[in-house]
Amino acid sequence: MYFSKKPENRPLTLAAVLALALAPVPASADSEMTDFAFEMVDPGFCAAPPPDMSDDQVRNSAAERPDDFPVQGGIDAPISAEVQGDAFFARGSGRNAIASTIYAGIMPDTGAVSFLCLALVPVNEMNLTDGQADLRGPDAAPEDGDYYMVLGRILSRDTHGAEQVLADIETANGTLDFSADRGDEIAGRLALTGQMTDGSALDLSFDVTMIEDEYVRFVDLSGD
Repeated sequence: MYFSKKPENRPLTLAAVLALALAPVPASADSEMTDFAFEMVDPGFCAAPPPDMSDDQVRNSAAERPDDFPVQGGIDAPISAEVQGDAFFARGSGRNAIASTIYAGIMPDTGAVSFLCLALVPVNEMNLTDGQADLRGPDAAPEDGDYYMVLGRILSRDTHGAEQVLADIETANGTLDFSADRGDEIAGRLALTGQMTDGSALDLSFDVTMIEDEYVRFVDLSGD
């Protein structure tokens, strides 16, 4: 599996108020909002492999080392395929919430491999790493309660190997069922349905073990 290059070290915790995300946004703003969230939480994590790494190489690498990937599951829409990848998180200072990034390959048995990028940030009084937490897409608003906002993107590559954005998440609802918080690892199962900016459906679920990582910055939308 290809992993995007991490930027140089920087502080673990960043308290931030993203006013852009404190109210519903029109579909035309989704890509800008996703870019901004990705840059705040984990710059550079969402990138396709270089052109000289073929889809078959990505697929074979994942097949040879399945136990190396703490994201394991599947996606039913916009494509039906296996999902494998990595997940990282940072804790908030003085609270139990986390911010997390997830990067995974979407690997059908044949055809092009695409790449899923997700960023999770807590909204309002969300303060869970156990039990069940609600997930909402970028269309959600503060009055929707306490939840983790999910901003996401699916990448692909053109015939020359150049990265291209297929679509961003426009609307979404789901859950993150936490099963274990071991300090530097948090395990659970994520399920999400919704719609992408190109009008296609989104339906995915996977088991995930998130690893605490110094390159992820804690961002919240609490407005404090």
